[in-house]
Amino acid sequence: MVDNNLFSQFISAIGQAKKIVFVGDINQLPSVEIGNVFEDIIKSKKITTVELKSTHRQANNSKIVELAYMIKDNNFDLKKLYENQTTENQSKTDLQTIFVDNQEQCLKEIINNYNLDNKTGFHEPYKIQIISPFKDDILGVKDINKFIQNNRFKQEKLDENTELCIQINNSEYYQKDKVMYLRNENDLSNGDIGVIQKIHKDSNELKINFNDKIFSTINNASLKNLTLCYACTVHKTQGSEFEKVILVLDPKRSSSFIDKKLIYTAITRARKQLVIIANKNSFINGINKNPETRDTTLVKHIKLMYKKRKKYHYSYIF
Repeated sequence: MVDNNLFSQFISAIGQAKKIVFVGDINQLPSVEIGNVFEDIIKSKKITTVELKSTHRQANNSKIVELAYMIKDNNFDLKKLYENQTTENQSKTDLQTIFVDNQEQCLKEIINNYNLDNKTGFHEPYKIQIISPFKDDILGVKDINKFIQNNRFKQEKLDENTELCIQINNSEYYQKDKVMYLRNENDLSNGDIGVIQKIHKDSNELKINFNDKIFSTINNASLKNLTLCYACTVHKTQGSEFEKVILVLDPKRSSSFIDKKLIYTAITRARKQLVIIANKNSFINGINKNPETRDTTLVKHIKLMYKKRKKYHYSYIF
């Protein structure tokens, strides 16, 4: 996820450090901005590289891990995937695939799985995360967030006009809503997930519990940096993990944006349970689609640097 500009700033800031250790996964999504830094450094074959093969996020016999390796190694087995198709014994496997043909079916399955296990998604919000590749449209992050919010507070029978609701930038937030902060500021970081504990409508302030680590009051000036987080994009979840992940692929959207790196990144966010809700053909096409190659010159420059600076003995380890 590190782009060229950020990596350049990092190298400039560390001064005369004699060893740099980077940890990453070239099978995940590259940076949003320009560059392909991590993969290019490895491709240069000028820097010592170690591949870690032990899995610690999921169990050793995890079907999630099995699917991840299928995708990574271009060895996708549809028959094995169908073995995990949702059935009466679905709770016995950590991987469930629910193939749908339309958006209405998709929304129904989202609610069914978000409410499963005594409304886990509401009462233990940090343990479950809906992931979508898209921000907009019916099955984009924005609409799924609103859909989940409406479904939740409709069930809890809360009046929109009570003190438990506040209007921010044309969006409504309720007490107990799951939210994400979108900026690095003071003790908060871009991507921090929290739950609204208290709403002060008179002063436009929210008290938010950020995963029991930070209890912060967000004032009026900072409210614009807040968004609902029942669902978020694949890019926003990169680097995070959740006990349960619901991956939603819109059956009506073009699959041109969906490739194997995006799906691999999304499914490996799940620790204990993964639910895939998608159109079968779109999912299979995405798994088999290689991402577009980024044309960069970093490999060339690294090789040139090593050629010119053999007299220096810096140690680079990956």
